[in-house]
Amino acid sequence: LLRYTRRSLLTVSLIAFGVVFVLVFVAMTGSFKEAIVASITDSYLGHVQVHRRGYVASIESLPLNLNIEPAKLAEIQQALREVPEVAGASERIKFNAMFSTFVETTGLRVTAVYPDREFAVCPKLPTRVAQGDRTPAALARGKILVPELLARGMGIKVGATVVVVATNKDGSVNGKTLLVSGILESATGPGGRDGYIHFEDGMERRRQRIREEGLVEVASTESLDRVLREHTPAVVLSAEGADFLEGDPAYLDRARAEGLVHLQLVHYYAQSGIGDISTEEPRHGGLSEFGGNLVRACNRLGILVDVAHCSNAAFGLVRTIMPGYEEFAALEDELARRKLKDEEIGSVLGGNYVRVLRQALAA
Repeated sequence: LLRYTRRSLLTVSLIAFGVVFVLVFVAMTGSFKEAIVASITDSYLGHVQVHRRGYVASIESLPLNLNIEPAKLAEIQQALREVPEVAGASERIKFNAMFSTFVETTGLRVTAVYPDREFAVCPKLPTRVAQGDRTPAALARGKILVPELLARGMGIKVGATVVVVATNKDGSVNGKTLLVSGILESATGPGGRDGYIHFEDGMERRRQRIREEGLVEVASTESLDRVLREHTPAVVLSAEGADFLEGDPAYLDRARAEGLVHLQLVHYYAQSGIGDISTEEPRHGGLSEFGGNLVRACNRLGILVDVAHCSNAAFGLVRTIMPGYEEFAALEDELARRKLKDEEIGSVLGGNYVRVLRQALAA
């Protein structure tokens, strides 16, 4: 080293330069990778996804028969609410559909979401909107965000009317007309075919199926009396467990407007934030504050309160809040333990379900 000082200095400097170059290159590629992952996470995927077993293996076909069941979804939502680090969660329905401008037709992957929740989970989603509305209003009922690939190829502009046609899991086909509110850049490359609509528009296919079957949704005393008078087949929209409300009483108003008339307060979920269930240790002394307010809201909106699975204390509180439940007092213990005899069920319902439902609808 000392004998050939210049050569030694040159060699050391070249080695040092090479090391520095490698470190800089590794740092830059690492930062690019993190930026790409962060961009896809914050604009498309979210940090964590929860799927039903078997869904990921079939994800390319987006199978509707592997969607998470409502009761299990309520458990997941409640578990997430109990984790302080979880800033938000968004339900999604993903399905394949045919997309038409009335002139041309192609395939589309549709994601149905609640816009406020989706924008909270994917805060960079608005940055992908190349044209049109970048606010949650872009995904209001009846609107759709169209992928840029399809918009460019089919000449679609903001404000155009399009049709989405999808197949139900039972094989029936439904279509819905939507207004294009924005053009969406792809987050997954030039082949992106992912569009967004409102979650309730995704649920609209249920109502279309009801209409196709010639059924009537019972949502008022008038519709109830009509189907009884005309002997028309009908359906009553109900929910097994109210945890899907996620502690938001305002969402119950929306659910009632969509036709919900029968609400079971709790199901087999011990961590419910609504009230105690009969098979678990009590946590709320019957009903939580939200549970009590929920019962009052049901009375105000004309929703039948179902006390199946409730603890004795919860049932007793419901009886004191809801008018007309005093008649159940003598059967409180038996009802809470699900040991009713046929004649006892008859005394509770007055012989049939219709009378109690009419009482709730008329509240």
